[in-house]
Amino acid sequence: MNENPTEVRHVEDEELSHLNNSPPELANDTDLVAELACVPTQQRPPFCDWVCASVQSISNKPTHAVASQPSRALLRAAEAARTLNEAVCSLNEVDREQLDKLAAHDTLLQREKRLRGSTEPFQTDELQWTVFLLDRLFNIAVGKVPPLMVGAAALRNERGRKPKTVNNPSFHEFVWLLLSGAASAGGELTLDQNFKKGTLADALNILRKHLPIGVIPNALPFGTIQKIKTAHSKYRCLPDGL
Repeated sequence: MNENPTEVRHVEDEELSHLNNSPPELANDTDLVAELACVPTQQRPPFCDWVCASVQSISNKPTHAVASQPSRALLRAAEAARTLNEAVCSLNEVDREQLDKLAAHDTLLQREKRLRGSTEPFQTDELQWTVFLLDRLFNIAVGKVPPLMVGAAALRNERGRKPKTVNNPSFHEFVWLLLSGAASAGGELTLDQNFKKGTLADALNILRKHLPIGVIPNALPFGTIQKIKTAHSKYRCLPDGL
C-alpha cells in the first residue's frame, strides 16, 4: 500500500519487511480492525501489514527528537513557521500572482524551485510545500501537533493552539495513518461525534495497548478525532489525495 508524497507521514518499506515478527496479539487485533473497517477479503493482508507498520512507526519514534524544554528561540520559530504556513495558504489570487512574478524575474529567486507556485492543473505548489515542511519540522520539535495537509492551513483569529484540540502529535498521526490504510484498502472507519461511538473509536480502543502509554488516551477525544477525520476526507477529495 503506497502513500501519496504529500502524506503527513510515510510508513517505510523497511518497516513492512519485518512484519512477520509482529506479536500474535497485534496480528489478531489488526484482523479485528480490518473487520470493523469492512476491508475486502483480498485487501486484508496488506491492510493488516499497514496497521502493524503504523504501530511500529509510532512506537519507534525517538523521544529525544522533541525538546523537553524548548528554548525561547525554538518556540518562536515554531510559531513563526505555523503563522507563515497559514498566511501563505490564505493568500488570494492577486497576491500569489505578484509573488510568482517576483520569483520568476528576480535574479536570485528565479533559481529556487521551492518558491514556485503551481502553473498547471494538479501541479505541486512548491511554495506551499516548503512552508508546510517548515511548519511540520519546527512544531514537531517543540511537541506540538504538525499540520495534516499541504495547502490546507488557515489564518487563526487568535495566536496559539485552537481550543478543544488535543496536543498529541503521535495520536494525530496514528489516526491519520489508520484512516489512510482503511481508505486505500477499500474500507472505511466511521465516527459519530455526538453519540461518541463508531468503528474508528472501536479500532483505537483495540489498538491502544499496542502503543506507548498516552498515545491513545483512555478517554478518546472525539472532537479532535472528528477534526482529523474531516481533514482526511477533504484530503481524499484532492486530485492526488489518498
